[in-house]
Amino acid sequence: MDQTGDIKNLIDANISFVVVGRDFENIEVDAVYNDEVKGGFLATEYLIKKGHKRIALIDGFLYKSPAKSRLEGYKKVSRVNHWTFKVFIRKTICENNMELA
Repeated sequence: MDQTGDIKNLIDANISFVVVGRDFENIEVDAVYNDEVKGGFLATEYLIKKGHKRIALIDGFLYKSPAKSRLEGYKKVSRVNHWTFKVFIRKTICENNMELA
């Protein structure tokens, strides 16, 4: 079962919960969010200022909001700092059916 199913089960069981850092389409839940774009930006900018030239972003599922937002922040650094980047996306299915990008 996916996490949407897990959320629906919690709602159906009338269990109180809060989701941290994740959006679910078509499900209204209480949630707390981070500024993932800013986090991706600040982390990448920090590495650039330390002199690093080859910076990899290793993240989770790109169709999920946090990973997608961190990638946006990573890319935003290039527009602000005139830094050239390359995005390589490699998907691998592991034994436990987790997808790695």
